[in-house]
Amino acid sequence: MFRKSRLQPVVFLSIIWSSVVFAQEASPLSSLNPKISNTEAVNLLMAQIAEVEHSQDSFDPKLGELSFELGLQLSELSLNEDALSAFQRSDQNMKVREGLYSENREPLIRKIYEQHIELKDWESAGSSLENIAWLKARNFDSKSLEFVGILQEMVLWDLAQDYYRESLDDTRPLILAAKDLEKIYEIYTAQGLPIDNETANLTIAFNHRAALRDELTEKIGALNTDAIAASQILTTERACHRSYPDNRSPALDQVQDQDQVPEQYLARDCVRAGTREIEANTRELNYGVSENQSITSTAPPILARYLQSISRLPQAGQTGNEIQYDINPDQMYFARSYSRGKEVLVEQMDAWSATDDIHNTLDSMLNLADWYLLFGFDEDAMEIYSSAWDFAEENDITGSMHMLSPKPISTAGIVDSLAPVTMNRNQGEAIFSLTINAYGHVERIELLETDVEDQDALARLIAEMSMSKYRPILRDGFPVADVAHRVSRKIFY
Repeated sequence: MFRKSRLQPVVFLSIIWSSVVFAQEASPLSSLNPKISNTEAVNLLMAQIAEVEHSQDSFDPKLGELSFELGLQLSELSLNEDALSAFQRSDQNMKVREGLYSENREPLIRKIYEQHIELKDWESAGSSLENIAWLKARNFDSKSLEFVGILQEMVLWDLAQDYYRESLDDTRPLILAAKDLEKIYEIYTAQGLPIDNETANLTIAFNHRAALRDELTEKIGALNTDAIAASQILTTERACHRSYPDNRSPALDQVQDQDQVPEQYLARDCVRAGTREIEANTRELNYGVSENQSITSTAPPILARYLQSISRLPQAGQTGNEIQYDINPDQMYFARSYSRGKEVLVEQMDAWSATDDIHNTLDSMLNLADWYLLFGFDEDAMEIYSSAWDFAEENDITGSMHMLSPKPISTAGIVDSLAPVTMNRNQGEAIFSLTINAYGHVERIELLETDVEDQDALARLIAEMSMSKYRPILRDGFPVADVAHRVSRKIFY
């Protein structure tokens, strides 16, 4: 039986139901009367379900259809637990009628997935996504292009778990994302096709996040990350002072009545929270340690130890176990992420260049330029952007290069697509005005409007945005700055 809903069915059916005979084929509820409210629709559907249960078989196909429609109406009313039960019943009906492997189950499982998201049941939501992947694998060749879409969804899911992670030590979501990305690459290789642009964006976001979790390569590791961090902290400080102009107050913990703290006294605490966020990321980039570890007592960076160990490898013919390497394979996996990301993007550009598809060729050139920009190779990036512009001119597609605003890259470019995998119950929005220079770096952040009350959460977001990179606007092949780029971001806290 259907689990009892908080909404009780009406005792009688309305006039719009009077002419309907259950022996007739079931019609969408909207065809009966498109003007009825969601609540009325729920009552009518539950009355229908009760009648079918009384007069028909428990697995009558009509019950599956009505349960699905009921789930849609309940979800519109934000009664997600009841909607979940309705969709689960509809799915059970489908399994009995068409079998466990029926492709028609996918829309039902997706609705179940959506309800788990609304209920913040992340484990069940992840299981539902895996069920869709399993269903796809049963109905399609795992090396077919039909399998790419669900793999991309799973990569996004794992990136969301990493983005909202509570512990910097948990690298499992990134490892799972890496495995699914490699499966996508294998599919395109098997089909003899270059990767699509969505996969390229996921490749950039994943490998960039993975690279930030450890030392990168010898050349990348030589970047002056401390100087970059100092610039990001300065940007954050200025943004905090613009948001809260008067910084002459004691710290918040020294104020007796927290509710009486004027907004202008919050700048200092905003700066501190933002600085902690930036310094934590910089420490990871330089040393592969979290903020609660001592840098001075830490062994050499992971990559440095790796390169040192390679230089001490025994010559051919030598035996013995006198050389031991203290290298964590997972850490070295992340150290390779810069090279892997570059390799995939270069292969994409080469593959599209060998075809007549000029639009995808252009996109692949821009993707590679974005990759260099993310890692501080600004001049190399600008050179590729310029080459992309020349290519567009040669093929009369410069219209594709005209951007009205800078384009966020890496995680900043997909953050709105990530499921909010967090148990934080409060949600707010902040609107910023950014100054983005010709190299895609954020130089100035101005908070225009927000309903977020948690100052630490707001400061962390400001710090994150200061570290974002953007594909700059190109005018006649030359990058230009944008002094008033408006950005709206959701915050969960």
